[in-house]
Amino acid sequence: MRDIKKMRLELLDFNFQRRTNEHNSLLVQLNQQVYVIENLLIPRKEQLELRIAAFEEQQNRQKNR
Repeated sequence: MRDIKKMRLELLDFNFQRRTNEHNSLLVQLNQQVYVIENLLIPRKEQLELRIAAFEEQQNRQKNR
């Protein structure tokens, strides 16, 4: 009986460790994807902000004429 309980506990522990490893792997993948997305979007955001500022400046010049 003790051997069966011990085997069950070992199996539970093994399954828990496997799920933990899978979870950690998914977290690493997710973090990498977020990093890539941020690296793609942040320069684009800055580029758009510069374009908007230039457009607003041009609009203000036209209004002041």
